[in-house]
Amino acid sequence: MYHAIIYQELDTAMDALEKLTVAWFTANPHQQQAELFYRYMQQAQSGCFKPHFARILDDSMECLTGVLPQLSNRLAPAVADAISGSSLKVRRILSMIIYWLIQYHSGHARDLPEQEEMLDIFSSILESNALKMW
Repeated sequence: MYHAIIYQELDTAMDALEKLTVAWFTANPHQQQAELFYRYMQQAQSGCFKPHFARILDDSMECLTGVLPQLSNRLAPAVADAISGSSLKVRRILSMIIYWLIQYHSGHARDLPEQEEMLDIFSSILESNALKMW
């Protein structure tokens, strides 16, 4: 997947994903933030974002070291603005989501945390109860 896309196509795919993501978060302002991120994760697994994430994520080391940080850094400021949240906290959550999506789109869906675990992680990050080294 990722290896088949040239860098220009990767930028185009990330641009499209960023626009769709911001529009989605903007259209869902009345959700609790942890729940909102969980719903976004669901959409990325099997909903409207699935083809976009599936196109750019795979289980390669290049995806983990190159695409994950680039994508989370790209999405975080715009999503933080859309939900009136901390860009740093949003970046942490999006990094976790993208990591889980790499696993999901690589056939390791059963290794993902359950809904309650995800919500707990998101809530901890949002409430600043997460590890300080993040």
